[in-house]
Amino acid sequence: KEAEKKQRLLEKQLNQAGVTVAEDIPYDIAKTEITRIAKRMGEIGSSEVTHKDKKIQAQLREEYFKLEQGMEKYNAALVLTDEYTAEQERIEREWEEGNADDNME
Repeated sequence: KEAEKKQRLLEKQLNQAGVTVAEDIPYDIAKTEITRIAKRMGEIGSSEVTHKDKKIQAQLREEYFKLEQGMEKYNAALVLTDEYTAEQERIEREWEEGNADDNME
């Protein structure tokens, strides 16, 4: 009980400091959500989106803000997964192997 209270307090302090507390979200779900969110963010354009109808503009800006929060949440969870670490190591290894000859010169 006391540990849970302390954990909630620490999470609250981190959030107030602008630090996203990573949730335990599976790699596949996080990656899918990041792709979905990025697509929608691209459709909206930016947090400064303009529209001739100010009500629609406000709605789009609010949606974009919520998408940014979702992106932070899923990205924070994604980078902590073993699958993400393995994927990044594979990408780095492939890049180094593909550029080995250039690096020897």
